[in-house]
Amino acid sequence: MKTHAKGSARLRLKERRRHRRHALICPVTLFGPDEEMLVTSGAGNLSDGGVYLSVPADAAPAVGARVDLTFCVPRPDEASAGRTGRLEVFAGSARVLRQDDTGDQAFRGVAMRFQRPMQLPPA
Repeated sequence: MKTHAKGSARLRLKERRRHRRHALICPVTLFGPDEEMLVTSGAGNLSDGGVYLSVPADAAPAVGARVDLTFCVPRPDEASAGRTGRLEVFAGSARVLRQDDTGDQAFRGVAMRFQRPMQLPPA
C-alpha cells in the first residue's frame, strides 16, 4: 500500500496495478486509425498492461482513442555479460486512458492500456 502526504494528513491508497512497471528508455511509435504515424517518444514507463509516455502536446492522441504502437525493449545478450546486447521489438494496440499535465506546455503525459496484455519477458 502506498502512502502519500497531503498537508498534514496522510492518505493511504491501495495499489491497483496488476503489472509491475519498468522505466522505458527506448523508442515508442504511435500510429493512428489510418496507420499514419502520430509520434515517436522515448520516455516513460512500461508494464504488461500498458505504457505511459510523454509526447508533444500537438500529437497527443485523444482520451478514448485506440492507437497501434511499436516499441523496442533492450535485452541482455549472453555474449555481453548482462549488458544490453539487442533490442526486442513488440507491437500492439492500446486505448488512451488519460492525458496529464507535464509542467511543460509543449508536452502531455499519455497513459494507455494495451488491448491485450503484452506478456513481456522479465527484464
